[in-house]
Amino acid sequence: MRSVVLVFLIGSIFMSSACSLFVAFDDPPEPKCDMVPPDCSVEACLVFQECAPVDCDFNYIYYDSPPACPGNEECIWIEDQGMPMCVSGIYFSEDNFYDRCNADGLCPHGAVCVPGMTGSPSVCIPYCQMLEHARCPEEGKCYRMDNSAMFDICFRPDGCDPVKNKGCPSGEGCYYIPTSETTCLPSGNKVAEERCKILWDCAGGHICSDVVVGEYGSCKKVCKVKGDCPPGETCNLVGEFGFCQLDVNPL
Repeated sequence: MRSVVLVFLIGSIFMSSACSLFVAFDDPPEPKCDMVPPDCSVEACLVFQECAPVDCDFNYIYYDSPPACPGNEECIWIEDQGMPMCVSGIYFSEDNFYDRCNADGLCPHGAVCVPGMTGSPSVCIPYCQMLEHARCPEEGKCYRMDNSAMFDICFRPDGCDPVKNKGCPSGEGCYYIPTSETTCLPSGNKVAEERCKILWDCAGGHICSDVVVGEYGSCKKVCKVKGDCPPGETCNLVGEFGFCQLDVNPL
């Protein structure tokens, strides 16, 4: 994945002389802290009070939370325990937000590995909290879940075309996030009317519709006008785009 542009300002200075056989390399400068609010994963931001070490609790489980655990541990929410806990850094990967979970099923701190059905990808989805912590990594956007959800989730709007399924790197599909954004994610291969549990079970250009907790939904083709759908189907708009469904009053 191109990958999506963490807001770290990483630079390097290359110096050479046309009259010398030697090439000198300077060490790369420390990333600057010019984020508002500071990104506590950038060392230069740690001088800010909001990046001072704190006790691990619900407010410090996000990707850019200040240090809240000793050593290389990270503060995360443990669902089985119903509480936040410090966990060794060996249980986290790096730089695969919005991408496939790594070979060990790991994601960066602040994201969770969300599996699809058998044969579908598992994807690292960052979590956020719309009211308390709406920031997302790599230019992502926080999207509200239902009222019963403890967290909201991040996607990165990519401006791809979900009707033609174009504008994403190889191995990824374009998906519609109602009511207007589109995003590139690792894609499954299920097409219209095949069952699904989550968005990326479906091939790009589809959504997973009518999912009930503990049950399956079905993949639906994304559309913008009726002409995007097969004969006998109409486009049910949900914001800028919609999905194809059987025509209630076929002509």
